[in-house]
Amino acid sequence: KRYIAVELLVNNSGADSFYVDPSSYIRLKSQDVSQAPTSSTLQLPISAGSKGATGVVYFLMPESDTQLTLDFLAQPDSHIKEASTSFQIPA
Repeated sequence: KRYIAVELLVNNSGADSFYVDPSSYIRLKSQDVSQAPTSSTLQLPISAGSKGATGVVYFLMPESDTQLTLDFLAQPDSHIKEASTSFQIPA
């Protein structure tokens, strides 16, 4: 296995602070697995109206998996829809 580090740039255009727990809301998926983060440097909470908050989210993934999808899970109580982005890392 290997660690995948994903750096995030976060903007909160909402009127309320956002208390994101990466292990509850973010997954890194491959064709074989879906992994919650092992750790994160994302500072909490993300203040209302803030722009440019940064942090790194770390995942432990099979070394052979190179086609990955970062998935932000839906949060119906907060009216947040699921979002995802795919990327490839060199083998």
